[in-house]
Amino acid sequence: MLNIIMVSIGLICIVFSVVYINKVSKKEKNIYDELILIQSNIKDYHITIENTINSFEELIDNSLDKLTNYEKEFLDHNLKQKKLYKERNEEINKNSMIIMDNNTTTKKLDGNLHENIEFMRSKGYPPEVIAKKLNIGVREVEIIMKLTNNC
Repeated sequence: MLNIIMVSIGLICIVFSVVYINKVSKKEKNIYDELILIQSNIKDYHITIENTINSFEELIDNSLDKLTNYEKEFLDHNLKQKKLYKERNEEINKNSMIIMDNNTTTKKLDGNLHENIEFMRSKGYPPEVIAKKLNIGVREVEIIMKLTNNC
């Protein structure tokens, strides 16, 4: 009789053990499946981030190319403006200018526009008179005066 009780207690322990092992096994399988899902999500995120980084790199490269083109255009434009400015000054400088001095004597000046403006300015002429005598705008004379003062 003791044998039967021991066998039945053993069988009950075995059944509980099998049920418990089965339950733990299902939990572990669920955890494993979740980990596999997380891993696949991480791979997807990695691919997405790589694509985004590549897109940003392309955008940066395009922006740098555009910036380089704008810089070239700006430099070309500045060179053209300087060339036009130089040509204009050369045309003005080709002509000799006669300027009335304070003593009503005339002096013949050959030189560039800046020198003529500085000479007349040193004689005390206001910008309006200088502009009138040199046949240029008052604002232009003022700008040249400011530029020569700053240099």
